[in-house]
This record gives sequence, C-alpha cells and structure tokens, in this order.
Amino acid sequence: QGARHGDSLIVTKAIPLEALSILAREKAEELEKIVSKTTIARWRNFVKRPGIGVLKDVELTMKVTKPHAMHDPTEGGLSMGLYEMARASGVGLEVYRDRIPIVRGADRVFSYFGVDPMGLIASGTLLMAVAQKDAERVVSTLERAGIPAAIVGSVKSKKCGINIIEGGKKRPLRIYERDEITKIL
Repeated sequence: QGARHGDSLIVTKAIPLEALSILAREKAEELEKIVSKTTIARWRNFVKRPGIGVLKDVELTMKVTKPHAMHDPTEGGLSMGLYEMARASGVGLEVYRDRIPIVRGADRVFSYFGVDPMGLIASGTLLMAVAQKDAERVVSTLERAGIPAAIVGSVKSKKCGINIIEGGKKRPLRIYERDEITKIL
C-alpha cells in the first residue's frame, strides 16, 4: 500500500536510542567527560527501557487505524528510514527538524563526536505514515500508554522530493549511506 500524499508522519519514542546505548557501553569513559555517570547508565539500559522493539507501538496504533506505511529505522538512522519509506512508497516527504524527538541531553554528545543524530542507528523508534485525520488520535493513544510520539511532517507528491525544514529553511534531507556511529567506533 505505502505512504499516501497527505498522510501525517509520526515518530515514536526518540532518536537515537540504540546509538546512545551502544556508545554508553563502548565509549563510557569518554562520555564521562560530557555527561553524568547516571546518564550513561540510563543510556546503557535503553536496549531494555524503553527497549529497541516496536511491537507495542504497532499494536496500539493498529487499535486506532491501519497505517499506510511503517518502518523501524536502524542503520543510517531516522534519515535513512524516511528515505526508504518515501522511495518504497513513491512519494515525497516534508519533515520538520524541530518536531523530531531527540533524547534529552544527548546534543552535547553529538557535538563532541561531530555526528548528526538523524544518521545514527535508531532502533526502538517507529516511523509511520497514517491518514492525517487519525494522526492526533494515534499520538494520544500511544502517549496514554507511556510511549512518546510526535507528528513530525507529512507525505507529499514525489515531485516535491524528500525535504527537511530547519530554522524556517527547506533543504533536501541528508541521507546517510554509512551510519554516523562509524565515525565514533
């Protein structure tokens, strides 16, 4: 079926859960220069809490509506997930960078290592395209169940391309063929 023109794009939880969990295990000593040991311990546990599975996210969404497209972005991050969804569906996308949920406090880590969170392995996040009329209900259903969710953009015609809007400026979404974590590990 695929994402349809006019659909809303929803992202669950936050990015990049798995990348931060990996870094907390592999680069803990270096991370201690940037964030607290408590934060590192919490990130290390991201594979369990909130977890890197998306089954509950899917089940709750299916109680509200049937999404037109779903994707669990992994390598290449949310950016690659958005690209893959658009390509598979034959559509364009418009995504608002400031609406994308990013793990709180992780921005210092991204700056320190010189990586873009949009290109970091994002297991645990679910990307969905749902009918615009159902989007708010999906978000509220997920949030009532303790799963953060946000409407981050919309599906456009293919000719519009795959774009991100940041600071009021629209530009083509950067695609990460190689996951950004490879710059660190």
